[in-house]
Amino acid sequence: MNWFPKEGKSILGKDRVKSRSGRRERDLTRGSIPRNLWYLSWPQMAESFFSVIDQLADLFWAGRIGYKAIAGLGVSQTYILMLMTARMGLDASMRAMVSRAIGAGDTAYANHVLTQSIILTVIWSLVIGIPGIVFTDNLLGLVGVSGDVVAMASGYMKLQFVAMSLMSFQRLTGGALQAAGDSITPLKAATVSRILHLVLSPFLIFGWFMFPEMGLAGAGMANVLAQTLGAAINFTVLFRGTSRLKLTFTGYRMDFSLMWRLIRVGAPAALTGMQR
Repeated sequence: MNWFPKEGKSILGKDRVKSRSGRRERDLTRGSIPRNLWYLSWPQMAESFFSVIDQLADLFWAGRIGYKAIAGLGVSQTYILMLMTARMGLDASMRAMVSRAIGAGDTAYANHVLTQSIILTVIWSLVIGIPGIVFTDNLLGLVGVSGDVVAMASGYMKLQFVAMSLMSFQRLTGGALQAAGDSITPLKAATVSRILHLVLSPFLIFGWFMFPEMGLAGAGMANVLAQTLGAAINFTVLFRGTSRLKLTFTGYRMDFSLMWRLIRVGAPAALTGMQR
C-alpha cells in the first residue's frame, strides 16, 4: 500500500511549498552523506545527554530529602518512562511520513501529517494523563512501596503526568522539525527547558528565597514549567513557518485513515521500545 502521495502531487490538492533559504532549509538529499548524517544526529545526541543529566539532577536533590524520596522518584520515573516509550511509536511513524513527504517536496502533506499527529497526542494525553493523575496513589502502591513513600511521591508523580503530556508535545514537534531537516531548534528547546528545570528544582524543592517549599513535588513542578517552555519554542517556530513546516489548523479536518496509519506504523516501534 502506498501511504504517501506520488511525487509532484499532494493529497490535499495544493501545490508544493518552495523551501525558504537559510540553514534550516539545507537540502539533505545532496552533498556528503556522512556530513548530512552528522548535521542531523549531533543535536539529537546532545539532547539525549541533557536528558540524562536532568534525571540525575532530580535524583541528586531527592537524595538530599531522604531515601524515601529516592524510592518515590524512582517508581514514578519508571511509570513515566514506560508510558513515554509506548508513545514514541507515534513519533517514529510521524517522522517517517514527514521526512518522506519533505524529500518528495510535498510540504503540504508533511504539514497534514503533523496536524493529525498533534491531535492524536492530545487524545493520548487525555486518555493516559487523567487516569494517571486520579489513580496515582494506586499506581505507587501497586509496586509495594510504603505508605510514607506514597505520601511523599504522590504530588510529584501527579505533576509528572502533566509534564509527560507537555513533553509529548515537545518531542513530537521537535521530531517533526528534525524530520524536515531542522535539528537545531529542537536542541535549543530541549537545552533551554533542561536548564530551567535544573535551576528551578532546588528552589521549589527546598523553598529557597521567595519560592514555596514543595518537597519532592517541587521537582515535578519545575519539570512542568520547563516542558511548557520547551514545547512553546518548537510550536512558535512551526506556527511562524520559519522552517520547512508551517503549522496551521485553519480548515482542519480529522483524517481518521491517516491517524490509523500513524498508529499502525508506530505500534511495532512502541512495542520494541517497551520490551527494552
